[in-house]
Formats: sequence, C-alpha cells, structure tokens
Amino acid sequence: MKLISIGCSFLYGYYKRGEGCNKDYSAGYHLSNMMGRDWLNESDCGIGNDLICERLITSHQSNKINPKDTFVLIGWTEAFRKKIFVNDKVYIDFRPPVTLSDKGLYNIKDKSLYSEYFMNSNQMYYDFLKSILTSYYLLENYGYKYFMFDSINTMHDGSHNLLDDYTIGKEWIPQEFVNVKNEIKNYSKLNYFNYLKELEKNNDFPYCSKEDLHPNQYGAKSFAKKLYKEINKW
Repeated sequence: MKLISIGCSFLYGYYKRGEGCNKDYSAGYHLSNMMGRDWLNESDCGIGNDLICERLITSHQSNKINPKDTFVLIGWTEAFRKKIFVNDKVYIDFRPPVTLSDKGLYNIKDKSLYSEYFMNSNQMYYDFLKSILTSYYLLENYGYKYFMFDSINTMHDGSHNLLDDYTIGKEWIPQEFVNVKNEIKNYSKLNYFNYLKELEKNNDFPYCSKEDLHPNQYGAKSFAKKLYKEINKW
C-alpha cells in the first residue's frame, strides 16, 4: 500500500537552502507512516499546479500508482507558477515577478511572460481551476482515495495579499468551474502556510524555517496529524 504526495516544496521535504530533500520535513512522509503506507514523493521545489496535475496523470498512466493500493495527497500551490517553454528551453518552476522591473528567477527578456500575463488574476484562477478539475475527474473516474488542500494561498499577488478580482462569466471563468471546485468534498480548508504561521505565533517551539516558513520535522509532523484527523472524517 502506498501514499503519493504531490505538491511544491512544502510537501517535497525542503526546509532551507542547501539542505536538499529530507523526508522528515515532509508532511506526506509523516502521514504515510500514520496510515501504514509506503511513501512515494512526486513533489518538487517551486513547481506550479499545472505540473502537480501533470505528475498525477503521468504517475497514473505509467502504473506508478493505481487506485487499488494508492492514496493520493495533493497540496496545491501559488497559481501563478508555471511550466513554460521559451524557444529551446523549458522551465518547470517558472515564477514570474510581481512587477515588470523585477526580473524574477529567470532573466527572460520577453516581458509578455511576466506580470502582464501570468500575474493577471483571471488567468491565474482560470489555469488553477483547470488543474484542479482535471485532477479531480481523473481521481474520481478511476476510484482513487485522495485528499487535497492548499499548501500556500493559491491566489495572491506574490506577497501573500489575497486576490479575488476575477470575472465570472461565459467568456471569462465559467461559474460551473467554480461550482465543481467548491463541491469537492475531499478538498480541505486546511492551509499549510497559514497553519505554520499560527504555530510560530502561538508557540516558542520552532516548527518552521524563520527564512521562509518552510516546515521542519516538527511542523511537518504536526500538520500531518491535522491531515490524518481530517482524512478520517470522510
């Protein structure tokens, strides 16, 4: 029996720069122990929701996972992260800057790839919903047991200020897309980033990196307990 966890650095097992992946820093690893399953880590640092969805599809299609023996854990991330192709290069963890004056992670000269497009809240939410719906229909169609949550605030401006100025309409974002997302009963309201912030605020004990709030082994295990409790409600 397996548990596959798919998400960004918050599920990957990243704590701080230079340390690489450590399974003790992954809530997916701790949850797999609580559920008595082998852990399969398909998360990666910096990836977006499109690549999370892609890894679910490829893991299923390659028979790395199957509904008979695999529990799927998905932690959605910032909606403006993308896998992009520029000329003869591919960037699996492209994160655009918030402003055009900031070059972001990559010095890509084509400014159309920056704030004008990827930081548009309609584009962000539309692409995010497509990734969620594709994943949801695959999981439901094949009968997987699964659980989703937000690792980070998915809709924010790059500085964690929430964005909700998208347009619902036939030519914009279909209401049906939003309705399907809202009706996914296995999509928890737990937010990993916010949970760690609350732990840090209310306790003297360290649960995450002071640098960027990534979980250490204590934060990861604490959140895994929250996930386990939520999962057992279904």
